[in-house]
Amino acid sequence: MQNFFSFIVLFVVIFLLLLIYFISLAGLIHIEHETYVKIISLGIFLAGATWLIVKEAKCFLSELGQQDRKQLQIIIPLIILLISSIFHKNVGVYATFLFVLSTLIYALKERKLYKPNKRYYILFAYVILILMGTIGTKNGFHFPDRIHTLYFLPLSFCLFDLSKETLLSIARLFFRVMLLFLAVCIVYWWFNFLNLDANFFEWITGKMGFNIDMTNWEAQYAIQKSIHYPAYYFVNSWSYYYHPTYISLVLLFALAIGFYLHYKKENLSKVSTIELTLYFIACFIVLALMESRVGFVGFCILCVATSLYYAKLKTRLFKTVLILYVIAGVLILYFAQNMIAGFLADDVRDSLTKIAISHIKDNFWWGVGSFEEASAIKSQMTMMEGMFPFLRDNINYVHNQFLGNMVQFGIWGLIMLLVLMLGILSFAIKQRSYLLQMFFLIMFVFMLIEEPLYTQPGITRFTIFLTFFVSISDSNIKRKYINFENIFRKNNDNY
Repeated sequence: MQNFFSFIVLFVVIFLLLLIYFISLAGLIHIEHETYVKIISLGIFLAGATWLIVKEAKCFLSELGQQDRKQLQIIIPLIILLISSIFHKNVGVYATFLFVLSTLIYALKERKLYKPNKRYYILFAYVILILMGTIGTKNGFHFPDRIHTLYFLPLSFCLFDLSKETLLSIARLFFRVMLLFLAVCIVYWWFNFLNLDANFFEWITGKMGFNIDMTNWEAQYAIQKSIHYPAYYFVNSWSYYYHPTYISLVLLFALAIGFYLHYKKENLSKVSTIELTLYFIACFIVLALMESRVGFVGFCILCVATSLYYAKLKTRLFKTVLILYVIAGVLILYFAQNMIAGFLADDVRDSLTKIAISHIKDNFWWGVGSFEEASAIKSQMTMMEGMFPFLRDNINYVHNQFLGNMVQFGIWGLIMLLVLMLGILSFAIKQRSYLLQMFFLIMFVFMLIEEPLYTQPGITRFTIFLTFFVSISDSNIKRKYINFENIFRKNNDNY
């Protein structure tokens, strides 16, 4: 039964791929039918995810004691919160609200407040920096809506205490839902690939795009109004969110969870070799189809780091494995340096880096303020007129978290970001938390080409997985808490 879901997914995917192929050969489906395929794909995913959640909820009911069953009030919203990270940012916002509200109601009933992890204080200090950074901006001092997640979620995790077994079961459920997501992406892409004039090798090796007049699509939610559609749109837009970078981020976190649960070998939350292999292959395929360069790089780094991590823990071959990786890395850099350079080349991001550095030189100590990068970029581009004619006017940030922080807050922004990231790393090493170490590694790589702490999609994903992985790490120890019921009783005794 351990691999039942994996076999079902594999069988259904193969069946649908063959079915779509033969129907396409018969000329019964065309690219204009994509709207219906999109709706069917979303329906299949939601039905499968719902089935998994219901099945897992029944397991929780049978395993939790009578007193602990009320924790389902926390468990279900937490599962929905994790799954929401693969969808549009608004879904994540609503899921966050549901989770925060559920934890608050639960805490009012239990009358307990658990001590927050010390690293959250650094996160709260970062929030204060953002608040102070709004002073002097065009909107004046205010609380930016997008940062609410940065303090609401950590505080919410202080309102309950789930056992490690429960948290790992939730993690496995999320892993399986992401396997379902990958399966739907592959089937959805297959339909589009058969109906587009595309070459498979060009699709996975270059930034392809399709000029197609699909005006009937514009009525759909979150569809860009354009006749030029990037290739990754035909892989993941069925979920009505098609940013390959942030989707890759979630998929890599799920892969890290899969590695962790596989090697941990807990009976109630074990990920089998077949499950992990299927996810590994499907993740590699979807990252290639989405043409996510940073996702692919993050995938390789995660796999290398994981093999080194468990080689050090499980065997005596750590030094041998490390030496082999170093030799392989040197050979790849030597023989494939031109291919790697072409793979990593990005004129837009290179230009934005030059613009940001030029701005920082003149504004080293103080930046333009919180979330005001767009004005800084446009002002700097005006001063450097003619140097970057291919940049669009609607670019709002520099796509590098470290440079972006300096543009916003000067050197203090960079220092605060480094303190935050190093605080996470130090805690991960101290607690020997594989998940938090991989979280740091993946986020660091993504911060080099994106600004996850500048956009709402990035902030939501950063905070969701940080708090979830910290909660798994904290479940190893007995958490201290304040019992409000005892406080109220003492106050009543004084009267």
